[in-house]
Amino acid sequence: MIYKICLFALAFFLQFTLPPNIASADAPFNIGVVVPLTGPTADYGIAIQNSINLAVKDRPELFADIKFNYEDAQGNPSNAVSAFNKLLAANQMKISLTWGVAFCKALAPIAEGRKVPLVGLCLDPTAASNRRYVLRFKNTTDEIMATQAKYLLKNGVKKIGLIQSEHPYFEELTEALQRNLLEGQTLTIIDQVPTTQLDLRPSILKIKNKLSDYDSVGVFLWIGQVANFYRQLKELSINLPTFGSDLFESISEIKAANGLMDGIPFSGIEIRPEFIKRYKAIYHSESQLAFGAPAYEFAITVGELFGKNSANLSAEEIVNKFSLVSPRPGVAAGPYKYINDSKVGQYFQFPIVIKKIKGDAFEIAQ
Repeated sequence: MIYKICLFALAFFLQFTLPPNIASADAPFNIGVVVPLTGPTADYGIAIQNSINLAVKDRPELFADIKFNYEDAQGNPSNAVSAFNKLLAANQMKISLTWGVAFCKALAPIAEGRKVPLVGLCLDPTAASNRRYVLRFKNTTDEIMATQAKYLLKNGVKKIGLIQSEHPYFEELTEALQRNLLEGQTLTIIDQVPTTQLDLRPSILKIKNKLSDYDSVGVFLWIGQVANFYRQLKELSINLPTFGSDLFESISEIKAANGLMDGIPFSGIEIRPEFIKRYKAIYHSESQLAFGAPAYEFAITVGELFGKNSANLSAEEIVNKFSLVSPRPGVAAGPYKYINDSKVGQYFQFPIVIKKIKGDAFEIAQ
């Protein structure tokens, strides 16, 4: 009896005296995933969640001691901050994974201050710049837009117009395109509109009045606006050469445009055809696999890096393990490699290609 009382007293004492970051030997390695799973940007979060689930299904032996904990932040950076803090308070986050420029901008300074490794599926190079605990599993906007500029010039496009939603993502894309223009190319922002503005005819009429001033117009518009833009172009009987952003990988936008986006080019990471085929067979879509494919590679990478007895690794040890990852061929996307750049920080680089919309799928432009 005295022995049992002593054991109870010892356990009671230890729960208040052991450091909070010391986990039991069989504790899982928790990864907090802060993404939109409902709302207008749900396509992105669902592609990320499905791709992680597919990685776990493909390589179950890697994930016996790893747990993914999801929080739905919808499309709101404030929700993302709340979700991040919730996962951290519940001790469900040795690494955080998030999506998008706005989420990365909101969470990066918090993660750096709290010394919680944050992996962003976002193009914004400033998220990881001069930060030790933030890295990205996505290319830089400059790499994406350099490929776009080269393709445009190759096809005789020098005078570039742009219609842009007022959103941090499109602001960053526009600045990157401007930085990567080639000799003879110019860029003019024709109009900027709020992300909530669905009547785009005033902007289209501005373009119509200066059609001869542009060889092609970039459509850097938000979800719900893209399909409207092409439908309203048709309503106004305007033929206009255009190109898009990687938001054009939204199948819901393509379907809503009723075929009017066919043939539109945009730059994005290359995704393996075998992965697309298998993903479509299971989930009946290939929407936003530009984010799903890197999420798959992230999952496989953490599965190989953080197995049994990893729950007590420090933030410094976790980040260091990422830095030691050698170039990989990739399954969903790749080959890819780790880069630590003095200007943009730590990120994993994937091949970039030009894609064209074909029906409700995509093809690589030659």
